[in-house]
Amino acid sequence: MTGMNTQRDDEAPCAVTMKTGDLELDAVFLMLRHAEKTVDLTPCESRIIACLMQNAGRPMPASELRLHALGSRPIHPTTAVEKHICSLRKKIAAIRAATTIKTIRGQGYLMN
Repeated sequence: MTGMNTQRDDEAPCAVTMKTGDLELDAVFLMLRHAEKTVDLTPCESRIIACLMQNAGRPMPASELRLHALGSRPIHPTTAVEKHICSLRKKIAAIRAATTIKTIRGQGYLMN
């Protein structure tokens, strides 16, 4: 008996993509797109931006992003989310997207 394969040979693998504003996230290939430009993401960056995209227009506290992206393990410094947000902002600027990540003092991060 052979192993079970639930995908037919003529089917392409499903990609998990999200779109917010002018940005599109490909969570399978860890890429962020704007128009014809793409940037590679780390797995943590991908999870953080996915959380922000799912909650676009609503501030997300750093503690929630940390839990979502990094888990509850205490081995990550409390500044880990801030470092990933900084990196994401640079990557978004590099592809010249209008969508941004803003810091809302006392509330968290907002994608708009």
